[in-house]
Amino acid sequence: MDRFFNERRLLIAAFSMFLGCSSSNNSSNQPDPVSYYIATSGNITVTSDGGSSFEFLTGTPSAIVYSVYVSSTGTIYAGTGGGLGISTDDGSTFTAKTTANGLPNDVINDLAEDSTGRLFIGTGGGLAISTDGGSTFSVKTTADGLGSNNILAVFVDNDNKVYVGTIAGLSISTNNGGTFSNKTTAQGLGDDNVSDVHVNSSGVIFAATVGGVSISTDAGATFTNKTTADGLPVNATATIFSDGNNVYAGNTSGLAISANGGISFTTKTTADGLGSNTIEAISKDGDNLLVVTGNGAVGGLSISTNGGTSFTNYNTGWTSFSPHSIYVR
Repeated sequence: MDRFFNERRLLIAAFSMFLGCSSSNNSSNQPDPVSYYIATSGNITVTSDGGSSFEFLTGTPSAIVYSVYVSSTGTIYAGTGGGLGISTDDGSTFTAKTTANGLPNDVINDLAEDSTGRLFIGTGGGLAISTDGGSTFSVKTTADGLGSNNILAVFVDNDNKVYVGTIAGLSISTNNGGTFSNKTTAQGLGDDNVSDVHVNSSGVIFAATVGGVSISTDAGATFTNKTTADGLPVNATATIFSDGNNVYAGNTSGLAISANGGISFTTKTTADGLGSNTIEAISKDGDNLLVVTGNGAVGGLSISTNGGTSFTNYNTGWTSFSPHSIYVR
C-alpha cells in the first residue's frame, strides 16, 4: 500500500451496504444494480455492472481521492487530499469543504456514517463530525481521547460505536464520538500504527497494524495478534475485512484469508487471479468477494465468486493503478 505507514488507504473500508430500490418500470420490483465506488489517485472509478465497464467521476476538490462514501440518501462524499467533496447529483458536480469550512485538515483519509446519519471524517488533523450532511463540523482530537490527530481509518459498528485507527493506537467511542478510549500495544495490538479496522456482526474487532492482524473479542479490552507465524505472508497489514468467521487481510504480498476467525491464514496472489499482490481495499457484495489492488503499474478490481479460491480481474479504462478504498452501494 502506498501510504499505510503514514496515511490511510481507506478503505474503506471497508464494510458493504446494499440498498434495494424498486424500479418504476419493472413490475417484478427488481433492485437497482449494485454500484462499486473506488477511490483512486485519479478521481473516483465507478462500475455498476460488476466490473465490465467503468465510469470516472471528476470535479472533486483534489484528483487524489483517498476515500468515498455514499449515504442512504444518495449523497456522495469524497475524501481527498484537498478537502471533502460532496455531490447530490450522482457525481456530476461536487461542492468542496475545507479547513475554511471547519475541517481540521484538508487531507481526508476515511469516511463513515452511523445509523442516525452522523458523518465521521478522518483527517490528518483530527476527527470531524457532521450531523447536517457536511454543512458544519465539530472536531475531536487527542484532547478527547484520540491516540493521535493523524487518523488513518474510521469504522462504525451496528451499535454505533466508533472505531478510529490512528498512528498511535485504536481509539474507541461508545458515545457517538463524544470521547474516546485509546488502545495500544499495552492491550495487545501488534503495533500502535492502525491502518484499518473492521468489526463483524458478532462484535469481534479486527485491526490491521504494522505488526500484524490484532483481534479482540472483549470490546477492545485485550487483543490477540496474528503474524507470519499464523500464515500471514508479512506482518505489516494495510487493510482488513471480516464476514462472520471469514477474515480477509490485505498487504503488499497478497490477500491473506482465514476461514476460522483469524486463527490461521492462507494467502492468495496474482497466481490466483488477483490484479496485483498489493492489496488496497476489501469488501463484499453478497457472496462476491471484492478486492482492490494496485502497485502504480498494474491492478484493478478483482472479484471472486467462490470464496477467494480464484479471482477475475477487471480494469478496462483505468487510468490510475493507485487505488485506496472501495464502497459498495
